[in-house]
Amino acid sequence: MFLVSSCGAIRFRSFIVLFEEIYQKQCGWSVPDTELRESLRLAVAEILLPAYRSFIKRLGYAALIPCYLSKVNV
Repeated sequence: MFLVSSCGAIRFRSFIVLFEEIYQKQCGWSVPDTELRESLRLAVAEILLPAYRSFIKRLGYAALIPCYLSKVNV
């Protein structure tokens, strides 16, 4: 069984909520220029993925389980 601090779970849940809000705002955006779209995709991946990995590493993977389960209403 994983032990997760309530502070860690709250921080992760807050991250998920904010991420979803931003995703909902940006999912309809379109970049018609193929080169610019690819450049933006790579730039976001270079910034977002390392930050997310660092966040999860600090928080601990165990925090993902209760937050994910509550989000999908299992």
